[in-house]
Amino acid sequence: MIYRLKALLPLLSTIYFLLCLPACQQAFRNNNYDTIQWAAAWSPDGGRIATGGNNRGLLILGAPELVKQNHFAFTQTITSTAFHPTDPLLAVAIQLSGSRSHLINLETGEQTPLDSLSPFGARAVGWNPDGTLLALGDNEGNLVIYDRQSHFISKVKIDPKALTGLSWHPTKPLLAMTGSRISLYNIESEELITVQPRQHEVLMLCVDWHPSGNFFVTGDYGDKENDLPPLLQFRDEQGNKIREVQKGKGEFRSVKWSPDGNTLATTSDKIRLWTSEGEILKEKGLGAPLWGLSWNPAGDKLVTSSGKGQVVILDKTLQVEKTYDAVPEE
Repeated sequence: MIYRLKALLPLLSTIYFLLCLPACQQAFRNNNYDTIQWAAAWSPDGGRIATGGNNRGLLILGAPELVKQNHFAFTQTITSTAFHPTDPLLAVAIQLSGSRSHLINLETGEQTPLDSLSPFGARAVGWNPDGTLLALGDNEGNLVIYDRQSHFISKVKIDPKALTGLSWHPTKPLLAMTGSRISLYNIESEELITVQPRQHEVLMLCVDWHPSGNFFVTGDYGDKENDLPPLLQFRDEQGNKIREVQKGKGEFRSVKWSPDGNTLATTSDKIRLWTSEGEILKEKGLGAPLWGLSWNPAGDKLVTSSGKGQVVILDKTLQVEKTYDAVPEE
């Protein structure tokens, strides 16, 4: 019995890290849990948007009209989605459930469960640039790699607690990841670089490489109890800090570079646009905390999702063009 309890300690620590931090508790208090829409991703061909969260399903919407095309039932939390660069495949990360994350063929509707992940699920997902490899980061800190057909390739312990975000380098076999710290892992050399980004541990939430590959940006929760505001951090390929930026009151849930690399978009208490040097360009509140975020392929529109279950398309000046209520009717 004692042995079993000891074996469970890392998992219990992960659950605490993900759900019981003061910032996490505040985020859920500020929203109706069932309406939180975690994920919003725009397909590389520009014709689809995938969105999901706590409301029992994955929605595929036609873009930019936001017309419902398909619905895949999941009773668990959809934390993130990633479209294949060229094929009609969608990877779906699911957490804190008995259900596994999946790879979905959007043409046939075939759903393939992804093996070898934590029983507590995953939050980070992404395809490498040529679509030959799929990476998921799970809630025990493992990086799991699959091929295009969802066959398991490898599993590496990266973070002592959990992985919350990942981003592939645009030209190298290198992943930047967030969790209880920042990690950089080369899947060919197997070199792992870890960075403790702040003096006091905070939950790092999201990461995205700049299209140049010269640096990446992370966003975090901050920690109100220890008077640590949420930060954006710009770091180079070795994890060295270039600059940090503080703005707004909410945690940085998503960070995404425009395709040309000129503009960084972020979601938190508001959606914000920044220069590549971290200077604020525009910001807009949408009446609720914002979670998911994605640019369209042309880089002239964005989609975001909110704590009130809305999916919103905005132009590059942050004018709202379309809104879709993703919360199912009772």
